[in-house]
Amino acid sequence: MRDLTLFHSPYSAIAEVCLTYLNFGYIRDLSLDDNWAPEIHPLLDYASCYWGEHARKGMMEDVKVLVLSLLDTFDEHISAILLIWGHDGFERWRRELYEAEGKKKCTGLHGAAFLGIVEIFAAVLELKKWEVNKEDCFGRTALTWAAEKGHVAVVKMLLQQEDIIPTRQTPIRP
Repeated sequence: MRDLTLFHSPYSAIAEVCLTYLNFGYIRDLSLDDNWAPEIHPLLDYASCYWGEHARKGMMEDVKVLVLSLLDTFDEHISAILLIWGHDGFERWRRELYEAEGKKKCTGLHGAAFLGIVEIFAAVLELKKWEVNKEDCFGRTALTWAAEKGHVAVVKMLLQQEDIIPTRQTPIRP
């Protein structure tokens, strides 16, 4: 007999597994400078690239807590680059972006804008941890990412911020 309530929110369950993995200390400690390989960390690519899609389809409070934990240290997390560029673009950007002095990083605000999950973005804004006009390692701001990805609700939320400077936003395609 099948238990249809066993996985009442499968997307949320998958997002929770991906985010739990990405929040493991061992994974958090992976450096962009490390010579990591997908065969050693087989879930890293998938978890980094797709946790947002699963969270979008099944947001539960446990998932939200895990997302905020990941985004809190997003600027130092290997998954930031994997999320935005995927594995194929990772090697291309790793040295250029992270070996230079005074490097800029993708913050949790940039990641939340890239994904465009309104509930998560609102929670990130409430933290007031990141400056809304800050450019990331790609020269983009949160507003640039949200606009380019078509996240209208997130764009509106950003434009309501009193310190936003929309004229600084320059959409650039990778």
